[in-house]
Amino acid sequence: MSYDLNVKTLYEGCYLASISCAVMSAKFPELSFEHSWDGTSYSVQDGFGSRGTVTFENDVCVCAIRSDNSERLSHFIPYTYYFENCPVQNFRLAEEETLQYLLDERNGEILPVITACFWNNGNELESNDSWKDIFSNGGDILIPQLSSFEIGLEHWKNYYDMNTAELNLIVKLFKEKVSNPQQDIRLADDVEILSKYGLEGFKEAKGVLEGMCIYVD
Repeated sequence: MSYDLNVKTLYEGCYLASISCAVMSAKFPELSFEHSWDGTSYSVQDGFGSRGTVTFENDVCVCAIRSDNSERLSHFIPYTYYFENCPVQNFRLAEEETLQYLLDERNGEILPVITACFWNNGNELESNDSWKDIFSNGGDILIPQLSSFEIGLEHWKNYYDMNTAELNLIVKLFKEKVSNPQQDIRLADDVEILSKYGLEGFKEAKGVLEGMCIYVD
């Protein structure tokens, strides 16, 4: 899967991933935990030991990742090591927001534990690590979000085995959200797509959507 290492692609890719998750949680409620938004922070996890959080605030973007399967966890590395050379405003945002989603216990102390990170320099994304090292230490969980809209949509279509109605609803909500991210969206039509598989799935889908300020009437 090809990818684009810039903020715009990542930002839109995070919304495409989470909207896909929300709509398809109606059918697969057990997968609703994989993607979520909390304010300006997007979190993703795969259930196999990888997780990451990306925070977008004004013109600042920062991402931190942890893979429980990474060899980097075999010895303690302070999170600050990964953020050397990171711009001050990005590091401040990481400490205040992003890293709060990656807390774990080490030697009896609760603190951020990560295996990779990256941040923005203008619209470009950069890190102390090579992208090969980022992807091999948990960052591969974000490759679909770093892909073009067409490639990302095809990935999620196959991942969730979407039908045409589900696909169309996802594209509709995605376009509405990225065109005006600050505005609440109310979903009155197409509600049956979310309710057709039962109450549990409907509740899970509704919950994930509400994290993006998309409300089901």
